[in-house]
Amino acid sequence: MTAVNSTMLELGTKAPPFRLPSATGGTVSVQDLSDASALLVMFICNHCPFVKHVRDELVKLANDYRPRGVAVVAVNSNDWSTYPDDSPEVMEKEVREYGYPFAYLYDETQEVARAYRAACTPDFYLFGARQELVYRGQLDDSRPGNGVPVSGRDLRAALDALLADELLFTSHLGQVLGKQDDLAAHRSGLVTIAELTPSEQRIQCHGDVAVVSVRGRLVGSYAGTPSHGDFRFTRVWARSDAGPWQVVAGHATVMA
Repeated sequence: MTAVNSTMLELGTKAPPFRLPSATGGTVSVQDLSDASALLVMFICNHCPFVKHVRDELVKLANDYRPRGVAVVAVNSNDWSTYPDDSPEVMEKEVREYGYPFAYLYDETQEVARAYRAACTPDFYLFGARQELVYRGQLDDSRPGNGVPVSGRDLRAALDALLADELLFTSHLGQVLGKQDDLAAHRSGLVTIAELTPSEQRIQCHGDVAVVSVRGRLVGSYAGTPSHGDFRFTRVWARSDAGPWQVVAGHATVMA
């Protein structure tokens, strides 16, 4: 199987709605999970070697975070006429054989995959208590054959920061930092910004959630190494009961 890069749903996006059949019976919708502290939507399938490589960790991660109020669902959007191993019957067998503690849903029309811009498996989308997107990225650095142990490090860091009500900062390098780590990197001089020249700014408001995007030119350094290039910063702001606005998530992309 050829590796495919994930595509990017904008941070702050409300979880695209769906109601899908479960491999073990019944249906599950995004609305059914609206009371959760966080919502993790995983796009997986049965036959993919990248999914098989992390399957045990997905089970561990779900078992670790469901007691903390995190709703976890997996979606299979593959065409089973092309991939017979991804049929609903084999999905049900997969759930029982590996003890999936989350609903395993089938997206027959691929409409949900398109709504989430899911392009590969596994793909991970983490939403906050208001079901706004705060993280989309990798599970960890492990890949089949690269010798890196499967740990779930990046997704676990994102979940921990979200549940701790910290600022969740991510970058195109796959870094996940909590509020204190992000501040410390700037205060220590590890990260310096000498110049920011914005060329485009955009604010989108969705009730009590606002997404601020800035594009422009950055000049700075990381660990003493000069860095410069075009950038895009995205910050997600939210408030409760008309209270003060607070940053709840962020993402930075720098194109050298």
